[in-house]
Amino acid sequence: MKHAYLYRISRAATILLMNFVVCASAGAVEYTLTDIGVIGQLGDPAGGQVVGLNKNGAVAGWSQFFSPAPNQIWNGGTSFTDLPLLQSGISDNPAGINNADGVVRTGFDNGGCFAGCAIWWPAVALSPVKLDTRQSGGNGLNNTGAFVGHAYGDDGVYHATKWGFVLFGIVPVNLNNQTNHYSDAYAINDAGTAVGIVSTNSCNGSPCTFKPVVE
Repeated sequence: MKHAYLYRISRAATILLMNFVVCASAGAVEYTLTDIGVIGQLGDPAGGQVVGLNKNGAVAGWSQFFSPAPNQIWNGGTSFTDLPLLQSGISDNPAGINNADGVVRTGFDNGGCFAGCAIWWPAVALSPVKLDTRQSGGNGLNNTGAFVGHAYGDDGVYHATKWGFVLFGIVPVNLNNQTNHYSDAYAINDAGTAVGIVSTNSCNGSPCTFKPVVE
């Protein structure tokens, strides 16, 4: 279980966005650095981290600083969008962002998500949506409405899980049915293939891909 507010890092986090600059004369690629500001509040000792970048240049990140919000999207210049928490005062960490500025996260509260629940923040002015009410965590999402992470199974082990929309609801799918073996999914592409790990000989503890079977 990870609560961002339990961590204390000695310096404020500053994000650097690297932009590609093509040098035509030399045929090489150079990089320029753009300081997009401090996550949280300037001068606050709490640290932070960036977790994703989409095609629009929006950057998702988090900070230990709680006011106005520890989770933010940088939209360019000095523009930041605060991501609402699942419960006020209890931090959750964003893990990925898609091209629609949707963010997948692991949220915490004092109720059923005390140990964490996978959540999705769909858009500005909307509240976080729980992807699962079990102990779970969200790690990645694509641009077609699929999310991946892990969820606690009946065998007492976390399993790599995919969440997707079916009719008017969100349905979880276990990506690895091997009982008593931990697995997790970290990212998913628009074709539906996920990547993660499985703690069995099938992957020898190394990264695995979870690819949909087309019948």
